Parts: sequence; C-alpha cells; structure tokens
Amino acid sequence: MQPLGVEAADRPSPRTAWSITNRRELVTWDRCHTTLRNDAQAYVPRGTSSQLVLFGDSITESWRGTSYGRTIPRTRGVPDVLSESLAARWPAPLPLGIAADCTQHLLWRMIHGELSAAMKDSPRLVFVLLIGTNNLGRGHTVDETARGVVACAYHLLNATRGQLVVNALLPRGDKRKRGPRALRGRSFMSDIRHVNAALNVSVHTTLRNAFPGRARYVDCGAPFFMPDYRPGDGEEPGAGTDIVDRGLMPDRLHPNAAGHRKWAACLQSSIESAEAASG
Repeated sequence: MQPLGVEAADRPSPRTAWSITNRRELVTWDRCHTTLRNDAQAYVPRGTSSQLVLFGDSITESWRGTSYGRTIPRTRGVPDVLSESLAARWPAPLPLGIAADCTQHLLWRMIHGELSAAMKDSPRLVFVLLIGTNNLGRGHTVDETARGVVACAYHLLNATRGQLVVNALLPRGDKRKRGPRALRGRSFMSDIRHVNAALNVSVHTTLRNAFPGRARYVDCGAPFFMPDYRPGDGEEPGAGTDIVDRGLMPDRLHPNAAGHRKWAACLQSSIESAEAASG
C-alpha cells in the first residue's frame, strides 16, 4: 500500500507536491508540458522513411538544449550532436522530455496530448523511451520503477502503430538523497542493474508477445562506466573511484554533448539493426 500522497510509478499523474521541490517548479513543469504538447500536436510524419520521437526526462530534454525549458550550460552542444547524428539519419527527430520527470509523469503527458493522433496513426515512427532514473531518485523501489517503465512502454505500443526502443537506465554516480534512511548517501547502481534486468525480461517476453516485432531493448550504458570501476556487494566504488566517466557525465548523472554522442551512436546501431532484420 502506497503512503498517502505518493505518486504510483505505473499510474498517470501530473507533478504534485510529492514530486516537486517548490511551487515554482510546478508552474514551470506545466509550461514545459504545454510546449511539448503543442510541438507534438504540430508534428506531421513526412515521407516514407522512418522518423524518431524521443520520450523521457532531463536526459531526453537535453536534446532540445534545455532543462525545464531553459538553456543551461549542461546542455551546451547537445542539439548540435542531435543534428549531426540521429537527425542526419532520421530527419526532424522530436525530443519530448522534461527534467526530473518520473514514469507516472510521462504517462500523464502522453495521455494529455504529447502523443498526437498523427503519431498514433503512423507505422513509420520509432519511439525511443528513456525514463525511470528519477523514480529511483524519488524513492520508488526497483519493482515500482520497472513497472512504471513497462507501463509507459505498453501505453506507447498499445496507442500507436510504430516501433519502440526501450532504453536501459544509464549508470549514475551521484548519491541517494531520498528514500529509506538506511540507503541515503549510497549508490544507485545496484537498483539500476536490477531495474534493467527486469526491463530486459519484460521487453523480450511480455511486450514482444503482446506486440510481435515492435519492441526492442537496448542498453547503452557501457561507454559511461569508468574503466577501473568494479561493482562490489553494495555497488559502492572503492575509495577515490568514480562509477561513471565524468568526461561524459560531469555531474555523474546527465550526459554532456560527448555523452549524448555515445548514446546516439548506440541508438543508431540498435535501430538500424532492427530495421535490417524487419526488412
């Protein structure tokens, strides 16, 4: 039973007092959703080749060069990477991400306009889904987080005719600030590995059985780990050892332009492999 006021990871919810840090953030989130909804409703798939729509949180929003709709130093150069990589292969990709969103927020956004009629009707769209790391950051369990990601994936597949790429959660090297007191200050990596294992199984069983030939799982996390990182029992790095390469994730959570280039290369390889297999 969820405590009163907690947003369930697998049920659509806008941002509430449980998932914001101040009232101004709620206003900002609503404004960002309005912008993305308008972009989604105006989006028209063109031509006969496939096109990309990317759903997620701050990591996806970085493709737009923003965080909460504002240009910030962390996102510098990321839109250029998009233009030079994925957009060069699949013209006019549409990133639909809002910083700090969890799975329940993305579900709500899709239901409330960010998944347009044109998107639902086009078999040529490839949807890229990366969401869930903020669920762990907000205190959701591994099972809750995995159920939330699968709920987003199921909604996308059930509401559309396109393909779906479900991303594994990327590694992160920052520490917990929320959740059970005993876990605060500890690494996220054990939970991330367990969420990813659950997603891999769900995509290859539940989703592929329900939507044959339309769901694919990809783990693009490998380039982000430090070469000398060796997970221990609690997934805590040794003294003086970083989990992630800070040349790609300076704040240990968000990829910079170089990190997004690594993610884009991984996505392109996975999508092209799927397209070759299907046709």
